[in-house]
Amino acid sequence: MTLQDVLRVIDKLPDEDVAQIKQHIVDRENRQKLPITANDMQQFWAQEHIQAEIQAIISQAEPVELQAGTMDVDKLMEAIVAMREGLSEAELEAIIADMNEEYIEDDAS
Repeated sequence: MTLQDVLRVIDKLPDEDVAQIKQHIVDRENRQKLPITANDMQQFWAQEHIQAEIQAIISQAEPVELQAGTMDVDKLMEAIVAMREGLSEAELEAIIADMNEEYIEDDAS
């Protein structure tokens, strides 16, 4: 199917469907406006519904007893991959920049 075929199909659609297509294009353009800044990320995570979602997940999670000196590296790698899924490179860079923004000296006293 060519672009001209798509345009001909759009011409035959009812106005409601064309409005949905327009909104889809606007949403797509908004998603592509990058890079996402650290401030954007802070505003995103500060939203009440996001915080509520996080709290709901935490409340259902079973506590895990941590033992010093032990780590399941395979599970760690799975968790890292899961965290990265769905994030663009710009979003990852913003998160990394936020994490590196403040350096805390090791208190090795």
